[in-house]
Amino acid sequence: MDTKVMVVGSAKGVQKRRPRIRLIGFWLNEIGFEYNSLATAEYEKGSIIIRLQGTGLEAYGKVVKQALGSKTGLLQVRLDSHNKKRTPCLEVKGNWLEKSGFAIGGVIVVRFGYGVINIRLVDPDKL
Repeated sequence: MDTKVMVVGSAKGVQKRRPRIRLIGFWLNEIGFEYNSLATAEYEKGSIIIRLQGTGLEAYGKVVKQALGSKTGLLQVRLDSHNKKRTPCLEVKGNWLEKSGFAIGGVIVVRFGYGVINIRLVDPDKL
């Protein structure tokens, strides 16, 4: 598995800024998260695990049923502009992130391998 260290960013909300974790780059293609791929996000305090689920209508039906019956979120890889190129992007954002410990400015470690991305909150006092 490879590792990146990042900071939780912010997304503009209707009333206030919300935490946002934005994963973008062609490295997503290399681990299977290609444009229009579907993924699920399992989360608990200080941890998010994103798992690749596939593409297409068959995968979509399976993923939606799975997410409705559990504590998981749905994600889809989209293309976003980065360095003037259309680049694969996964974005996790919302007030639920803050409730799970991911406040704006928090330090996270992102570990990734084929089909899985593991995001953990880092306690800077323990470094």
